[in-house]
Amino acid sequence: MVTAETAVTIPALLAVFALMIAGVSAATSQGQACHAARTAARAVSVGMSDAQASSLAVQSVSREASVSIAHAGAGATVTAAMSAGTLAVPVRCEVSVQKEASFAP
Repeated sequence: MVTAETAVTIPALLAVFALMIAGVSAATSQGQACHAARTAARAVSVGMSDAQASSLAVQSVSREASVSIAHAGAGATVTAAMSAGTLAVPVRCEVSVQKEASFAP
């Protein structure tokens, strides 16, 4: 015999479990967005073009990401954004980098 308390508890536990899975998915997406931003920033700092750096960053993650690069003097700011799994919540990561000077002899 199932009591009313059990009938309420099981759906509540399933909802909590679903929220935990969504949280892990969002954290994973945040990590991938930061990985993409760091990859693009590293590429820009050594002199790659914006298109090459963006392409490299998108290839480095398993989800579809958008990468934008803004130059300011001797530095650049790279922003990577993607959706967080099944929730479709946008996550983004921003990385600033100084461009390396050329080492021509």
